Amino acid sequence: MRNTSNTSHKREVAVLRAPGADRSRGLELRDQLAACEVSMAVLVPEPPGKAGADSAYDDDPLPRSIAHEESASYDAVVLLGNTEPWLAADRHARSFIETAYRQGKPIGALDQREDVAFATLAGIVNNSESGLRDDEGIITQPDPEGSTSAFTQRLLGALERQRTRSEQ
Repeated sequence: MRNTSNTSHKREVAVLRAPGADRSRGLELRDQLAACEVSMAVLVPEPPGKAGADSAYDDDPLPRSIAHEESASYDAVVLLGNTEPWLAADRHARSFIETAYRQGKPIGALDQREDVAFATLAGIVNNSESGLRDDEGIITQPDPEGSTSAFTQRLLGALERQRTRSEQ
């Protein structure tokens, strides 16, 4: 069990990678997070009729099925690629994100149009009346073709603010 009161607590980000997402973007994010001593777990949809992660992926870290994970185990969640169709069909993935949001964990959307990311997340966390904003712990990348560096820095900033709040 994690010791969340200790400042040496190792941070871990859950990356929900959509089918067809750009693998290189995930690896770039992984390397940038690792440089700041933040680890990353890749979670994917469970293939129909098959337990566990899809063996066609050859990433490091090895992807795991989101069906066997809980967001309480992670410090932040990042959606990678076009997750909208996956989230529309996967009740567990929507619950994973909603729980993380309710716990005040940063939620990031990488390689998605900003308006689509906000609309998708607003529907999941039942906040469609007022919409979601970046200052509510939602981190987006306005230019999906741009470098992940600025996105990663904003995510790391949100993780630090979360740590500061939890230590008070």
